[in-house]
Amino acid sequence: MRKSFKRVVSGVLAAALLLPVGWIAPAINAVDPVGSNSQIVYQETFQNGQGKATQSGGAQLDAVTGKPFGGNDDGAALRVSNRSNNWDGVDFAFDDLGLELDKEYNVTASVYVDEDPDAPAAGKAVLEIVTNKGIAGSEAYRGIGSSDFKAGEGILLSADLTVTSVVNTALRIKSDDAGKEVDFYIGDITITQVETPVQPTVVLNQSFEDGNTGGWSKLSWGSNGDTAVVDDVASEGTKSLKFFNRADEKAVPALVLTDKMKSDRKYDISLKVRLGSGEGEFHLASKVDSEILADDQKYPWLIGNRLVTASDWTLFETKGYEVPSRTNEFIIYVEPSGNVLTSDIYIDEVIITDVTPGQTEPEIVDQTGISADFENGLDGFKARNGRETVVLSQDDNHTPGGTQSLLVTTTAQYDGALVDAAGKMAKNHEYELSAWVKMAPGQAPTTLRISVQYADSGFANVSQNATVTDQEWVHLTGKYTLTTTPSVLNAYIETANNDGGNRTFFLDDFVLKYLGPVASGPPIQENLPNLKDVYKDDFLIGNIVNPSSFDETRLKLLKKHYNVVTFENDMKPDYAYGTDRQFDFTAEDALVQKVQDAGFDLHGHVLVWHAQSPTWLHTAANGQPLSRDEALANLRTHVKTVVEHFGDQVISWDVVNEAMNDNPPNPEDWKNALRNSGWLQAIGPEFIEEAFLAAKEVIDDNGWDIKLYYNDYNDDNQNKSTAIYSMVKEINEKYAAKHPGEKLIDGIGMQAHYNLGTRLDNVRMSLERFISLGVEVSVTELDIMAGTNSVITEKEAKQQAYLYAQLMDLYKKNSEHIPRVTFWGLSDGTSWRAEQNPTLFDKDFQAKEAFYGVADPEKYLRENPPEELEYKKSSAHYGTPSIDGAVDSIWSKAPELKLDTKQMAWSGATGTARALWDDDNLYVLVQVRDDQLNKTNPNPWEQDSVEVFVDENNGKTASFQDDDGQYRVNFENEASFNPEHIAAGFESKVSVAGTNYTVEMKIPFKKVKPANNVIIGFDAQINDAKDGNRISVNAWNDPSGQGYQDTSVFGELTLTGKPSSGGNNGGGNNNGGNHGGGSGGSGSGTTPQPQPQLPGNDSVIVPDIKVEEGTATATISSESLNKAIAQASPDANGRKQIAIEVPKQTNVQSYVVQFPASSLQSSDKVEFMLKTEHAALHIPSNMLSNITELADQVSIQINKVPADRLSADVRAKVGSRPVIDLSVKAGERVLAWNNPAAPVTVSVPYDPAAQELVNTDQIVVLNIDNQGQATAIPNGRYDAKSGSVVFITTQFSTYAVAYVTKSFADVQHVQWAKQAVEAMAARDIIKGITEDSFAPAASITRADFIVLLVRALELKGSGTSTAAFSDVQPTAHYAQAVAIAKELGIASGFEDNTFKPDSSISRQDMMVLTAKALKAAGKPTASNGNIVPYSDAASISTYAKESVASLVGSGIVNGKNGKIAPAEPLTRAEAAMVLYRIWKM
Repeated sequence: MRKSFKRVVSGVLAAALLLPVGWIAPAINAVDPVGSNSQIVYQETFQNGQGKATQSGGAQLDAVTGKPFGGNDDGAALRVSNRSNNWDGVDFAFDDLGLELDKEYNVTASVYVDEDPDAPAAGKAVLEIVTNKGIAGSEAYRGIGSSDFKAGEGILLSADLTVTSVVNTALRIKSDDAGKEVDFYIGDITITQVETPVQPTVVLNQSFEDGNTGGWSKLSWGSNGDTAVVDDVASEGTKSLKFFNRADEKAVPALVLTDKMKSDRKYDISLKVRLGSGEGEFHLASKVDSEILADDQKYPWLIGNRLVTASDWTLFETKGYEVPSRTNEFIIYVEPSGNVLTSDIYIDEVIITDVTPGQTEPEIVDQTGISADFENGLDGFKARNGRETVVLSQDDNHTPGGTQSLLVTTTAQYDGALVDAAGKMAKNHEYELSAWVKMAPGQAPTTLRISVQYADSGFANVSQNATVTDQEWVHLTGKYTLTTTPSVLNAYIETANNDGGNRTFFLDDFVLKYLGPVASGPPIQENLPNLKDVYKDDFLIGNIVNPSSFDETRLKLLKKHYNVVTFENDMKPDYAYGTDRQFDFTAEDALVQKVQDAGFDLHGHVLVWHAQSPTWLHTAANGQPLSRDEALANLRTHVKTVVEHFGDQVISWDVVNEAMNDNPPNPEDWKNALRNSGWLQAIGPEFIEEAFLAAKEVIDDNGWDIKLYYNDYNDDNQNKSTAIYSMVKEINEKYAAKHPGEKLIDGIGMQAHYNLGTRLDNVRMSLERFISLGVEVSVTELDIMAGTNSVITEKEAKQQAYLYAQLMDLYKKNSEHIPRVTFWGLSDGTSWRAEQNPTLFDKDFQAKEAFYGVADPEKYLRENPPEELEYKKSSAHYGTPSIDGAVDSIWSKAPELKLDTKQMAWSGATGTARALWDDDNLYVLVQVRDDQLNKTNPNPWEQDSVEVFVDENNGKTASFQDDDGQYRVNFENEASFNPEHIAAGFESKVSVAGTNYTVEMKIPFKKVKPANNVIIGFDAQINDAKDGNRISVNAWNDPSGQGYQDTSVFGELTLTGKPSSGGNNGGGNNNGGNHGGGSGGSGSGTTPQPQPQLPGNDSVIVPDIKVEEGTATATISSESLNKAIAQASPDANGRKQIAIEVPKQTNVQSYVVQFPASSLQSSDKVEFMLKTEHAALHIPSNMLSNITELADQVSIQINKVPADRLSADVRAKVGSRPVIDLSVKAGERVLAWNNPAAPVTVSVPYDPAAQELVNTDQIVVLNIDNQGQATAIPNGRYDAKSGSVVFITTQFSTYAVAYVTKSFADVQHVQWAKQAVEAMAARDIIKGITEDSFAPAASITRADFIVLLVRALELKGSGTSTAAFSDVQPTAHYAQAVAIAKELGIASGFEDNTFKPDSSISRQDMMVLTAKALKAAGKPTASNGNIVPYSDAASISTYAKESVASLVGSGIVNGKNGKIAPAEPLTRAEAAMVLYRIWKM
């Protein structure tokens, strides 16, 4: 008796990735799956094996023959046996089958089960889709169709489906669980793509009759303008769109079509345009952000120039425009062509129709290209616009061995010579186009380029614009990818600019060369660790999204690595309103839904911002600020409405974004550090607090748990982070006073837009500063720029990865305070900074080196040593130009430096720099190309200007030293300086031509004697301003924008070209100073001086040496000494220098140099420079003038002291650093030498450790007395140029080098004074009020400031009795210092013979005392400082004006918020800064 299968009907599961219509098929006799509108994409009959079938589970697959059944007439089949599980079956990978995303298919398979008396009573054949196949723990299964097994009969499995995933996806033929042990056969499997007749689909039809502007607004990167629907004029109906209040010609209407126009589809586009007044040519431009387009091809004109008037409507129309593959953003905008009209623009009848055809035959790619040398004719070239003259000429030729070229005469912009390239280029293939051009004799220089036309109104520039002259042939070249199926295809050489009049040029050797297909992107890497899982115990990992982020590849990458997202743009204030100024959240809500469907948390960005925000919220139509009440009402309405609308769909909000200026000079005064935004102008600084209060009200009323953030960039700038700290602290303390235990601002967002020059220490200090407030700190927009022009080298990739690893390691260590780290960009191709490759994934979404630095920072840092940063290098030529704004011929000898390193997202004004030098000055020429000149912002760095940075000793320090300077000149020749005192001797001149300008500067050398081969640190940059804001910065070397404080980001110039005069003009500083990263040091300073150059050979004495028991003794005879003195030439001060070089001896601990006693008691101006391996001494010839009883000879002894001779506490400070003992003997008697009139300068060679080079101000010299007690010598410092620790002494003792770090918790938030406080504290010049507190804002008394001055300048009195002030007690701690100050004429007190020691000292009294103290110490100061620029100069007391001017001119005082503030009390932080600047003199 035969058992039959029972028919078991079960529900068919809906597929997630395939959308099928499945059914239970009847028994069949034949299969004919291909209809008239279908095309077979895969068919397998198994006649030649198993084809693309692979086993699933433990099934065994065998191709068999002789097995005919219904639907399998040929008898060939695939046997599926050895089954014990339902999944044991057959897989067909979508990749192998050639299935494509978004295509519709029909799948049919004939299946057969043998007649078997032991077959089970039930079972089904099943079609199933497997996703994430092969990824452990991630595979998913969806049934899409089934049919009952029927023993001895063929059955048909079938489903219609739409493919939405290909990667790691397979079609599986298996059984249900009831049939898991049934072996079966597959006869045929066929997959067909069903073609439906294509009907044109209107995707956008705007007539504006509904009063809705339909998404039209100002172009986001253009100037300001407003949109509204009006009934002034209309093409049809009664209404049209009006774009008005245009700030300038760059204010244009734009429409985002990213959701309407899709990659690889074709569209007809039409719209009508009219002006409110006047007439001019306009075109329809676009932004097409496609991953396969070069950056310079992403802004094509869709429709070329049309004349638009105020009297009638002009139709703009193009047909069959094809959107390039992998387009992420699509924007159209109506733009003027070569006119400056600011008339109102009307738009009507906007219609976009999808006209994409059905399946086409495979495209045949012609790879032969085009080559034209014009030796045998025109080679197909003709006039592009019909008005040009295109003829052969033998007047000039470029082809080797040739005789002819093409002579082209143009009459207008865009004229040129064209060749038909139809059939020579194919979609998604890349080509290289090149040509040689030269202007005809006598023709003016003209800008030419190669371009391609791919549609009636579709054009792309291929080569860069090149200025061509009649002097030489110029090579135009560029690469081009055809991204659409062209309706026309021409290549042509055209005039790029409106140069005016006819232009004639030669064209020769044109080549169009095939390069190859544009490769499709690989699948994302499933085997990478998921970042969100790596940091699941630390913080959320986020990224940004926009409407294009939810395609298969992006969404898959997002879901793998991230668990929180931020809208890149769509929650910014502009997006909250329709053109009628009413709230419209339609687009935002749709995007929020996509985020929720994908399972992400959402951070809200942003409520209040100066950019991408409707100006009418805070500014009236006349450009003036609204009244405070009106603007505040708008702000509160906006914030409360938006927060209420999105509710708890967000976890946090950026309430206020980027309100703070960059690098504010007085960051504690945060209100004066705010950006001059429309909100600030209308409401005042309290707009920030009001925004947070409005958001807080809504959140508290609804009981939501939503965190409120302040968010800003350049967070690693210490002044800016201090200003943010001060703001948040004040606002939160004010709120807590009324709401105990609560905060108004919950968190600070560090945007973290960094570059390879970013210093981790700066990031750490800012992070720790913010954490100290008790608020959350999120990293909100992390990216790191590396490379240029979308290219990143291997070294740059490693540098980028290393910094990413450092940052993630820092964040992880502070994770208890950091709830979220968000990366700003999913891939380099979609980043806002795409040219600088800033993200973790490349343009194909493949992990870069940076990813691995983030995935395991500890491992990456351990296994990858840091890569050194590279600097651009060039030279400055010897020569002296005239400073007149004209480009003298001598400038041609100087190499051109291209200022093309971007510091901001946009690249505006561009240009070049050149440098010359002579014996006194550095000269710099900067030529700027701009399209608008603007200086309306009061901040000089936010005006159109150029800046030059100079580091004379190329010290590469983290902060400015006394040889460093920043020079800024705007287009009206207004100069500004950092620091201000470097203005002395500076000259500049500017010449302006239209919107371009040229700047010449003369910059005096101040610390370095220029010579051939000297290397200086150098950079130059162009600031581009527009509408009162700086929109771009282009520099030579520095991508970081930190050059105003950090010389390590400068490039390097080598001084060359000075003619030889017979002497040695070489040398210089050889390798340009310390490249090891020395920073924060004092440089050479002027007190003490670094080691000077040795005099000529005639004044150098190399004595004979006698070595005994570890002591080397050198004897200087009177004869040799007198001879050297006689032959030495005096310097400018009349002083002769005699060098005594004692060669290094083996196993010697002590060097003794014997002098004739008389040589050190002389009144002659002679200095002996004694040099040994342990130390070098600069000894004046009157060193022993105060000692009367001497033997004939005296000995100066330099001993190296072993560490075991030091006390334990001193040894702990010194470690393994140098310790020397200096002594002077007469015979065997040690002299107690102490002569204030004859100081000795000592230089001890020292190689600092790497961590010491971070801040060389902490390297100090200790004087160890006979009792073993160590005290710091105030004037001691590290001199990077000589590689020595240098100090001045008037007595001999034991000296040691130490590294002393003294920091105070309350100084970490006073960055402008931090270095000064710590440097002075390390030398015990100034002290804290407790061990860890400095009280920087506290005032300082008159007596205490005198103590500091005397201590810092090491002032000494005679010791004789001087009548004291009546209110200074002899036992007071300051009594001796006040007495010294009185004796030296520094302090004269008041008329009643009082000093008022305990009164706070005013700033002007501080300046008077300081100026007198400097004079007493013999330190020169400026006599003509300019105090006029300070707004309160008139309030300076008469007795103080001279002192104030002197200190201002010397750079010791720089003012306070643009004022001198003479009557204000001096703070302890200000006192430290004054002492520090004195110390550096």
